[in-house]
Amino acid sequence: MPPLPGLGRKLKAARDRAGLTQEELARKAHIGRVYLARLESGRYDPRVSIIVKLAKCLGVSTDELLRR
Repeated sequence: MPPLPGLGRKLKAARDRAGLTQEELARKAHIGRVYLARLESGRYDPRVSIIVKLAKCLGVSTDELLRR
């Protein structure tokens, strides 16, 4: 079981609601697109600072991304 179950699904849903491509969000958050794709697929466990950065770029709370 991944340490943050559902994070990838919630991240992708928030990105879709924001109307952003992976490339656009990655650029805004100053991370690689491949890294973002791996986060969305649940293959990587991001640092807290990355979760905070992505939430800010998406206009959502970190709680929304982390809530089970």
